[in-house]
Amino acid sequence: MRFEFDHEKSRQVKRNHGVSLHEAREIFDQVYHHLITAWKATEEEEQAYAENV
Repeated sequence: MRFEFDHEKSRQVKRNHGVSLHEAREIFDQVYHHLITAWKATEEEEQAYAENV
């Protein structure tokens, strides 16, 4: 997957969150197929998931 980002925005994100966009891209490249969500799925989301597993 290809990422492009503004270097100033990356510096701002690093100041605010402790991780630059470049670092986030490297992390994403390593674990994108293992991503999970951080919220409770709705009934519709659970049903859609169950139908596609």
